Amino acid sequence: MPSLRYIDSLETETHVYIATERVKPLPTILSDWSSSTFIPNPQSRAQGKLEWLAWGIKSLATGLAFINAPPLSQHHALLAPGGVGSVWITEALEWRLGGFEVLTGMEDGQGVLWGAGGLIGKEVGEVSSPEVRKSGWSALRE
Repeated sequence: MPSLRYIDSLETETHVYIATERVKPLPTILSDWSSSTFIPNPQSRAQGKLEWLAWGIKSLATGLAFINAPPLSQHHALLAPGGVGSVWITEALEWRLGGFEVLTGMEDGQGVLWGAGGLIGKEVGEVSSPEVRKSGWSALRE
């Protein structure tokens, strides 16, 4: 799964601006789907949405498997509350993965996940592995 395509950037004294390809967050696309006119037949639209979602979820799983294995890094942005906002959709309805601001290398002792994983949200505990629930995020390094 490709990540957002970088186009250009600009750095000022106080900010860094990064331009990427034009995308929309997945929740926006899902809410707009029912009112869409690019598939006029409601039954075809519903079937098309299911197929598109299945393809997108497979793309996400493939991308995450590549990022997380062999265990060189951990990408946990999708676990955060509203984590589905880390999934972006291009104008061609291709899925892109974002949320790399919380990507943590397994060898990075100062990685954001090890120090701030607990701040992601208490809901994460419900979907975390038993090791994380028992010993905290650093258990993933072992």
